[in-house]
Amino acid sequence: MKRIILFLLLHINFSCFSQQAEIAKISKQIHSGKFIGLKKLSKYLDSEKILIEKVHNYTFERKEKSAAIEILRENSLFLPDELIIDSNLNATKFNLFLKENSRKITYCQLSNSFLITPLSDRKVDYQLKKLAKKELESLRDNQYYFENYFWISITVKKLIVENNPECLKSIAAYLYKNRNLNSYIFDEDESIELLKKLTNIDLAIPNVEGKINYILDYNNFDDAAKLNHLNYWVNHFKDYEWNSSLNMFVNKIKKASEPSIESLLIEKLTSGNDSTAIDAFTKLSTGDTLEVIKLSEQYENNIIYNRSLPIFAFEFLPQMARLVQYCRDNEVDFQISIELKKILLKLQNNTLTFVQ
Repeated sequence: MKRIILFLLLHINFSCFSQQAEIAKISKQIHSGKFIGLKKLSKYLDSEKILIEKVHNYTFERKEKSAAIEILRENSLFLPDELIIDSNLNATKFNLFLKENSRKITYCQLSNSFLITPLSDRKVDYQLKKLAKKELESLRDNQYYFENYFWISITVKKLIVENNPECLKSIAAYLYKNRNLNSYIFDEDESIELLKKLTNIDLAIPNVEGKINYILDYNNFDDAAKLNHLNYWVNHFKDYEWNSSLNMFVNKIKKASEPSIESLLIEKLTSGNDSTAIDAFTKLSTGDTLEVIKLSEQYENNIIYNRSLPIFAFEFLPQMARLVQYCRDNEVDFQISIELKKILLKLQNNTLTFVQ
């Protein structure tokens, strides 16, 4: 009896891991751009069998159908009117889709995904803004430049050296293709900063919620934003040409807007003049809340500010900006009158009389 139980357990384990190996093999074929992989995957869209997957030291259980849907989502960019990939997709629907569109479906090397509508035909809303002088200097002073970025291929490095604008879409492609890799293998910050160094622009594109945001908070740069980011560069890299005198690519079609008032005030926080730095800090606390929060996160570890400012200035600024916004929204007067300010200055200078 014990032998029978042992045999059954071994058989079940072998079957489960055999299934995992087969799906993993199909996933690899799809990821490498082989159309046959899509055909092989279709049968799993009807499977309710439990798949046991082991990642590092963790074991997960899910239905084979769920695994198949995830593989499709990760490796395709079909538009909603072409194919909806959700729990309602089954083998019959998918096989019919593949049959009807076999000549239209192509594999895009830039995004490592199957698609029908090419990225060059997908338009995206965007905004361009010039980098503040201090930010551009900090980026260019960074000792780690693209020669040290191991994730950039020799071909793309050559494009950069030759000042070929095609390097811009290639760098953006790395950001999307490597979206699921950890920072030890691929550093998102490096790719975004490299594009900034080469163009002196900050690019705003829609995120998963459809809100157009500038790429400042790398951790919240979602997959939809990364795809829109790639779409922009695929459609607009030809708008840029190399300017030898400025040592950067310049957009010859659309002029980028100037840095925000808050960006310019940030630079003044490094001033050697205490009054200038304090005045800038005060104005920032009453500036655009979202802009102040973004800039504070970006510059927190990148600049050395005047010592007259509060310790942990970039942690205080966002909180002050939120408080000021709350006061504005609720019509709370948060600014002192001119008369009270004069009295406080006298008190500070010990010139206030007892009667006053």
